[in-house]
Amino acid sequence: MKRLLGLLTVLALVAPVHAHILWLVPTKGQVTPVRATQQAKPDSVATKLLADARAGRAVWNNFPGFSADLDINVNGKIAKGKLAVAASGKLALKLEADDGVKEWTRRTLASLVSHRLPGTAEDTPCAFIDSVAQHPAGRAIKVLNDELHSSYRIRDGQIIEVNRALKDTRFTITVLENTWNKEKQYLPVSYVVNTWDLKTNALVNSVAHHNTWTRIGAFDLPKTVRSVNAKADQLDNRLVTFSNWQLAK
Repeated sequence: MKRLLGLLTVLALVAPVHAHILWLVPTKGQVTPVRATQQAKPDSVATKLLADARAGRAVWNNFPGFSADLDINVNGKIAKGKLAVAASGKLALKLEADDGVKEWTRRTLASLVSHRLPGTAEDTPCAFIDSVAQHPAGRAIKVLNDELHSSYRIRDGQIIEVNRALKDTRFTITVLENTWNKEKQYLPVSYVVNTWDLKTNALVNSVAHHNTWTRIGAFDLPKTVRSVNAKADQLDNRLVTFSNWQLAK
């Protein structure tokens, strides 16, 4: 459940798969909903592809927790605060800002933290969507037994694309750049989240994200988190800047 938190705020729940479930699969270079007429069978190669990509992520093993000072810049208006993250990943946030900014900051940082915590070692049964091996974003696979109808693209041992469907919307996370840490594990630098209305297929919004990281002790901690949210009537720019990091003792 940690992988679903926040992102915007995502990540995996498990449920039985039946005939005629909605899957998100690529068609002519885009992600569009289609109806699956039968349940796919697990493919060991596809399953390993996702497992290896997940294992390649940089995570906070033996994480003690940390604290940091925050500057939150929302379209030029700056608020200051303090963050404390427990070893469990639980956040304590003190921020001099309105409720909307507080909620966005908490949700954004909770998602960031949850993605750095180690997940379970269990493999997730997967199947290939198609046989296309040269797609720019990598091989397309879908997760079986998943009520969010998740699908991925994996390239060079990294998760490059994530597709999921919610009640009224579907979204695609497209990773544009990762970076490698000291242990040769990858961290996200730049990615875009596009959200569509499930009924009309109209684009609801497009959010570009950019993260930077700093090494504190044995951990890669966030240095900046930026988002640019494009909606029909506005462009929303937000930047979180961390400073004075302290690992818990």
